Amino acid sequence: LSVGAIAGYGKAMMKYKLNKQAEQLNTIVNAVARNIHSFNDIRKKGVYMTITSFFIKLGEIPAEMLRNGDVDSVYDIFNTQYYVSFEPRNDWIILYMYPPLATKSEQNLNICRNMITTIKENADNISYLQTLHGDGSDNWEMVSYWGDKYCNDGAFCIRKMTLDDIYDMCTKHIGKEHTHMKIGWYL
Repeated sequence: LSVGAIAGYGKAMMKYKLNKQAEQLNTIVNAVARNIHSFNDIRKKGVYMTITSFFIKLGEIPAEMLRNGDVDSVYDIFNTQYYVSFEPRNDWIILYMYPPLATKSEQNLNICRNMITTIKENADNISYLQTLHGDGSDNWEMVSYWGDKYCNDGAFCIRKMTLDDIYDMCTKHIGKEHTHMKIGWYL
C-alpha cells in the first residue's frame, strides 16, 4: 500500500507543478500582451534592452518567480529561466525561455509539452513561437510557428499544432544542453 501511496503522491505533485508552471507562464505572456503598447518609447531609442524589470516593477510577476534581486530574469516552479527583451532589429518584444531539459526524462518531456501546450492556448495573444536547440557551436536547429494574427496558408501555425507536433518538437529538445524557446510580439 505504501508503494502505491508514494507513486500516487509523486503523480499528484507532478500534476500540481505542471499546473503551476502553466499558471506562471500564462502570467508572463499575458503581462507582455497586456502592456505591449507601453513600449513605443523604447522602440524610438532603437537599442536592445532587457525589460523584465518593467514587469517586476508593475507587480505583474508574482514574488514566487523572483530570485535575490535579479531584475533581468524570473523563474518558474521547474527553474525555467524567463526574460523579456526589446530587439530593435525587427521591432519586437521577445520572451526568452530556457527550460532545463538537458537530461532525457519523462519529467522533462512533460515540462516541455506543458510549456508548448500553454503557448498554444495563447496563440491569439502572440506573434510567433520559435524553438531552438543546438550543440553549443553554430549548429542550431530552429522551428518557427506563427500566432493567429500572422498565420496564413502554408505557414506553421501555433493553433494548428497537434499533440504529435508538440511531442516531436519536445523530443528534439530533450537531452540538449542549449535548448531555448522564444515567444515574440511585433510592435
